[in-house]
Amino acid sequence: MNARPHPQDPLDPAPTPGCGVCEALAETRRLAWAVGNLSAVTVQNAELANHPHTSGAAR
Repeated sequence: MNARPHPQDPLDPAPTPGCGVCEALAETRRLAWAVGNLSAVTVQNAELANHPHTSGAAR
């Protein structure tokens, strides 16, 4: 049996509350964690970490 990483990894970047793009990226990441697709998790983390917020909201 393969152990899957925990889907609530504390190193994953948090989505900005109220940002639809961040929320979609976080949901895609959650689904990737659920199936053990670590490559997709990495891509979503990079997208979340680099997603700009022009409203001044913290990332």
